[in-house]
Amino acid sequence: MNGKDLIGTHYLPPFEIGDALQRTEYTYRVLDAEYVEKDNTGCVHTAPGFGPDDYDTGKRYGLIPFCPVNEAGRFTDAFPMMEGKKVRTTNDDVIAYLKEKGLLYNTSKIKHRYGHCWRCKTPIIYRNTRQWFIDVPKVKDKMLSEIDRVKWVPDWAGSGREKNWVDGARDWCISRQRFWGIPLPVWECSCGAKKVVGQYEELKEGEGYTEGMDTHRPWIDKVTFKCPKCGKTMHRVPDVLDVWFDSGVASWADLGYPHKKDEFEKWWPPRFIVEAHDQTRGWFYTQLAAGVVSFDRAPYDEVMMHGWMLDSKGRKMSKSLGNVVTPEEVIEQYGADSLRYYMIMANAPWEDTSFQKLGPKDAWKVLNTYWNVVNFASMYMVLDSFDPAAHTLENMKASLSNEDRWMLSRTEKMKMAVTEALETRELHKVARALTDYIMEDLSRWYLHLVRDRSWDEESTDAKTAAYFTLYRAIMSVAVAMAPICPHITDRVYSAMGGSKLTVHMEDWQKGDASLIDEDIEHSMALVQKINAVVASEREKMGSKKRWPLNAVYIHGTDASVNDAVKVFNDILAQQVNIKKIGYLGAGEKAPIDVEPVDFGEGELFIDPTVTPEIEAEGWGRDLIRAIQQMRKNMKLNVEEFIFCDVKAEDHLVELFKIWQEHICGEVRAKQITYTDAPAGERVEDLEINGKVITVGVSSSKI
Repeated sequence: MNGKDLIGTHYLPPFEIGDALQRTEYTYRVLDAEYVEKDNTGCVHTAPGFGPDDYDTGKRYGLIPFCPVNEAGRFTDAFPMMEGKKVRTTNDDVIAYLKEKGLLYNTSKIKHRYGHCWRCKTPIIYRNTRQWFIDVPKVKDKMLSEIDRVKWVPDWAGSGREKNWVDGARDWCISRQRFWGIPLPVWECSCGAKKVVGQYEELKEGEGYTEGMDTHRPWIDKVTFKCPKCGKTMHRVPDVLDVWFDSGVASWADLGYPHKKDEFEKWWPPRFIVEAHDQTRGWFYTQLAAGVVSFDRAPYDEVMMHGWMLDSKGRKMSKSLGNVVTPEEVIEQYGADSLRYYMIMANAPWEDTSFQKLGPKDAWKVLNTYWNVVNFASMYMVLDSFDPAAHTLENMKASLSNEDRWMLSRTEKMKMAVTEALETRELHKVARALTDYIMEDLSRWYLHLVRDRSWDEESTDAKTAAYFTLYRAIMSVAVAMAPICPHITDRVYSAMGGSKLTVHMEDWQKGDASLIDEDIEHSMALVQKINAVVASEREKMGSKKRWPLNAVYIHGTDASVNDAVKVFNDILAQQVNIKKIGYLGAGEKAPIDVEPVDFGEGELFIDPTVTPEIEAEGWGRDLIRAIQQMRKNMKLNVEEFIFCDVKAEDHLVELFKIWQEHICGEVRAKQITYTDAPAGERVEDLEINGKVITVGVSSSKI
């Protein structure tokens, strides 16, 4: 027999309820419902007073809800057999009764899904009670059209998630049986008349109202009105409003509307709101419903949905699980800006993020790198009395080198990338664009290119151009990063002489397309690629990185590649540490017999021959690095001169003497003395390339 063949069939109820149950034509009949599953018997008990699905089925067949359970979860006298007992404790009593009456066919335990309180994890029951509702289905079509009008980030948050929720929306229950909350502004009379109070001016007409009174419970409950229908006293219904109703009307209630209209007309509706994805059925929905009911439109023009911060295993952070990472912990270790930067950088805003302890540390490294660039720049700019206000792009153009123009181009592209990512709300791309710019373009590349200019004792146009470009880059980062990292950017902006009270008062920078030079960027990209390839090959050869290579020959795929690299020929020689760079034309063979190495747009031929000149230069550079580290350990100022004593093998001393002038210039030594008994404020035995070299350093101020 099919289930549909049973529809309308009478059955004998297992319990006699009595007169408390209001019977209709379909009481104690078999009904149909789509939610009944084929598993087990395919037949379930329907109780319209205990659940929304059952209620809807009952409503479809005209059944009157019956709910003999009070607020304490105990049966009432409407079910005399179990009166006073807690619902969750009567299972055995029910089974015993059915067995006694001969109505029990079988008893067993079945594991299934069941609703529990989210806070205390105890089972819950649905109860049919008298409530107040907003008839959402009446405005559902308008709500759906408003979802289409509003911009959603990401798009599927609106077109998929929010639209699906609204499409299945039911009446919205806006009343709650609690003490705290906004009192429901409805007064009722015993004759059935109702009065809705919408303004304080109306409330003042009530009996018991006093000026300035607290209009929450219990004081509001003392205000009464005379019934216009029968003359009796009207009392406020005891309910309060759903807190989600509060939030749903917040955008105009906060502006004092409708009592005050000036601020409302100036600021409403909000252009943009942001909340987590659980607000699909929360704040996004309640604002939409309240806005359409009140103003026939959504009270926002754009919605951005963000994800949750989960623990490292992808679980929701919870005190009960002991997996909560508090912001204070991270801030104490890495600072607030590092935490903010990590949260923005880790994922697209609408995706959940599994918190990783190394994340804020990695973010801190980016900010610390930026801070170190600022320290370097400000130190030398102060020493040379560089005044950024005295220079403009127009009067600096003639002094800009190709690497300066490259940096200006990269800076403008960074501004554009950040602006575009903000406009599209792809905030993770903001952080990633800034990270690439700070770590690669600014710190790892440009700063290394201009250090020699900064160390020049003379004040030259080239040095000023480097300072101008570096200053522009630092301040561009400060403005671009300010929304994410407000603290470090404001300190940098202030330290670098920003003209406004704070960086957060600066106009937004969108990037100057006229400063973007794709050709010069392509040239530098080739140099960077060749630099990386040569470094990798040197490591394979075991070549010391501070010792120059004898030669590198470049064979581009065509002449334009060679020409592009030549733009930065000197920089390539400096960065790759090469004595000679050669360029091979079409069909031209390399003068050395080595295997070529591909660099993407051509091939490289690397000559690793170590000549006496290269040996001398290599040892000289190793000694420079060792003395610089000693200066750092002694905490000497960068401009401070020193005296230096050196003890080494005779062969090494002869090599050092070849490079003595360069060594002195690099370490700011007034004199280097070669002796068997080095002396100084600090004397160290240094192991360099397997050789022990003793170095003594003293400040010239002593």
